Amino acid sequence: MGAEEEGHQARRHALGDHARRQGPRILSPDRTDARTHSLDLYQQEIPAGGRSGKHWHMADEAVYVISGKGHSLQWDVEAEIDDKYYARIAKEPTRWEFSGGDLLYVPQNTVHQHFNADPKEPLILLSAQNRLYKHLGYDNVDRYHRPYVTHTTEVQ
Repeated sequence: MGAEEEGHQARRHALGDHARRQGPRILSPDRTDARTHSLDLYQQEIPAGGRSGKHWHMADEAVYVISGKGHSLQWDVEAEIDDKYYARIAKEPTRWEFSGGDLLYVPQNTVHQHFNADPKEPLILLSAQNRLYKHLGYDNVDRYHRPYVTHTTEVQ
């Protein structure tokens, strides 16, 4: 095993459960074959009738629907930064329907959750997030619900 492969294994071990929950990592700082370094790109598979975990992160997100159909619930967050960070999460979400070939936008600082409407086929999503927030230290993800079983595999 070469030094580069050992480095990849060490990073995978350090990422641990977080990387497995995110899904396959297609584009990241660990990948040297990509021309851009401002984007994190993940593929997520939500099983038939399943859902993602309800979560909240600072970075905005563009989600391309590779295949399947479903909807996304999004709760706007009104934020105020003073001596502390204050956030008020909307009581009612907006609902966004989608199907294969659609592009779904999740604005920055939004609580959201994706649902697979097909009882037989998986929903496959490609998610792109702005990495700038992570470089600034705002990469925390708050999870409200554990998802139903989702397929996650890190792409090498």
